Amino acid sequence: MKISRLQEGHINLTWKIDTNKGSFIIQNLLVGNIKAIEHNYSLLLNFDNIPRWIIPRFMSGKEVLEWIRNFEGDTFSEFHEYESMAECIEKDGSSLCWRIYPYIEGKTGESIDVCESEKYGEILGELHYKFNEINSQIIESGKSGFLKAIDHFHDTSWYFSEYKKVYASLTDIDDKVKKCNNIIEKLSGDFDLDLFGKESGVIHGDARIANVVFGDGGACFIDMDTVMPGSPLVDIADMIRSIISHTGKDDLSVIEEFMNAYNKANPLKKPYTIKEVQTALSLIRFELAVRYLTDYITGGGYFKEEYPGQSLDKAKTYLNACL
Repeated sequence: MKISRLQEGHINLTWKIDTNKGSFIIQNLLVGNIKAIEHNYSLLLNFDNIPRWIIPRFMSGKEVLEWIRNFEGDTFSEFHEYESMAECIEKDGSSLCWRIYPYIEGKTGESIDVCESEKYGEILGELHYKFNEINSQIIESGKSGFLKAIDHFHDTSWYFSEYKKVYASLTDIDDKVKKCNNIIEKLSGDFDLDLFGKESGVIHGDARIANVVFGDGGACFIDMDTVMPGSPLVDIADMIRSIISHTGKDDLSVIEEFMNAYNKANPLKKPYTIKEVQTALSLIRFELAVRYLTDYITGGGYFKEEYPGQSLDKAKTYLNACL
């Protein structure tokens, strides 16, 4: 047996386990409402004709990828006696809530040199189309729909409010942080910070190329913990942001190519305009900058750093992209 830590792109503590019976992922969950995540995932698994690009099916002999259940039949194993996962993390440094599932063979979008915006537009459009179909069936059946898996997720106004509290509490402010704060204060008046909450749909919530895996069976999305009600603009903006970050190509053609493919795969009664998508892209960058800077100031560790101060550097990068 071989155990190796996986850090890149993982908020939860994650390890890969290689055994003579296959490879597996084991995770110690640090964020999210466990019951909501389980509920949302069960909705996806319980509907017929789920395409392979929604639920990964690369494992031989596995019809759909499912979390492995423990002896009690639960998909999560909790080893603590606290009232909540948040209290457990605060006192023990981890949630002591674990899960395990088969490792998916393939390459993520970040590990592939060629990054075609049309392909990602098509994949995301198909995902949103299927989510809408599933959600309609849920509503018609009278069952409980998708739940909010993470409180305040992509609530830009809330992130900004929390950041202001953190910044106001500082007594000795670093010059680099001051410069970032000046830009944040300037930009905050240019955005509608409630934009992502104005429209309801079912979204992936963390739609970036690192969460798309390409394998022998085609492409599929992974990391479905953040599937929840939200604005499709969140997924569209974040996917385009990740494409630009990977390719370094930041011009209008990326958005146009992406949205042409997206609209063909998910024909809406009122398609998003290029201007709306540009606004959403700027807002997702602003939101990430605020979150990274908050994490840097508090030392919260939500975002894993490859070197000290990386969160500050990322905050500056996203703020500069907004100017």
